Amino acid sequence: MKAILISAAAVALAPLAVANDAEIEVTPGLWAYDVTALLGELPMGDTGRECVTPAKAKRSLSRTAEALGQGCRITRVDAIEDGYSFAMACDGGVRGEVDGKIVTTAHAAALTAEGWIGEGAQRAPVSITGAAEKIAETCTAS
Repeated sequence: MKAILISAAAVALAPLAVANDAEIEVTPGLWAYDVTALLGELPMGDTGRECVTPAKAKRSLSRTAEALGQGCRITRVDAIEDGYSFAMACDGGVRGEVDGKIVTTAHAAALTAEGWIGEGAQRAPVSITGAAEKIAETCTAS
């Protein structure tokens, strides 16, 4: 589950241009990101860099959710000033839902999302925050 939460946030944390309600386009280049999540009382996080090539720069939100596995799908996308708000539901091996918002500028992005995961007595709140910053126009091998 940690991988799903962190991957969802990391994929979303690049400047986006919303088109056709469900298509995103990230700015190619090298990005640094920092994501924290709280699953119930269990803290999780990931910090790293991601190279976004022109070939990976355009993707639908639906395909992004599907790539997470767990039967995830985007259930709502609304364009807002400087970004968008969204809802995602997963009903694969682990059920859950989050409502979130991404706000972007040309070289930075911020994500917040709140929701739940699990069922019955196993249901727990989920909180995700993250930030990303474009640190280079091109990617270089480390």
